[in-house]
Amino acid sequence: MHHKFIVQYIIDWSPKRWMEVLTQQVLGYTIISNNICVYTLNSRHLKGVSAMKHIAGCYPKIPSPCLCLNIRRASRAVTELYEKVLAPSGIKITQYSLLRHLEQVEPVTISELAKFMRIDRTTLNRNMKPLSEMGFIKINIGEDPRSRQVMLTEAGKSALSTATTLWDEAQASLQEYLGDTEVEQFNYLISKLEALVP
Repeated sequence: MHHKFIVQYIIDWSPKRWMEVLTQQVLGYTIISNNICVYTLNSRHLKGVSAMKHIAGCYPKIPSPCLCLNIRRASRAVTELYEKVLAPSGIKITQYSLLRHLEQVEPVTISELAKFMRIDRTTLNRNMKPLSEMGFIKINIGEDPRSRQVMLTEAGKSALSTATTLWDEAQASLQEYLGDTEVEQFNYLISKLEALVP
């Protein structure tokens, strides 16, 4: 099944240019007025597009003089985007990140996992609790009786696989929205900001 998506292009792009931008998502288009076009979407990409289609009416927003507040607002907006797309998996973006990191280093102690994820143990323990209750992770006594080792369960691996498909859609949507150049600038700035706390 394919879906129709109506776009009123408020910037000076032709329908052909929109096709280039939405290259893998659009199968074709029909011009219905001077600045409105109906695009036929590949349904495989519909979730990502649906998550982004409201942006034209909201952007840009006036920034605060406070850089910290602007970063927090942007973080909240990006988190909301990812969680909307991830919703069918039943996993939040923080939980997805934990499972994805754990997959790379399991079995691992809680302290080592916190260091790998660059978060504090308190936050990690809080995020692990619902995943443990859902049966997605297992926490065992480590070689040292004072430590605990964490690993994925089979249910956790399955949930991660499902969520990764949705995460890929959210990631592609945001990368498309920003563009390659801005993604590169964004990654540089984020790394620079994170370096404020060694």
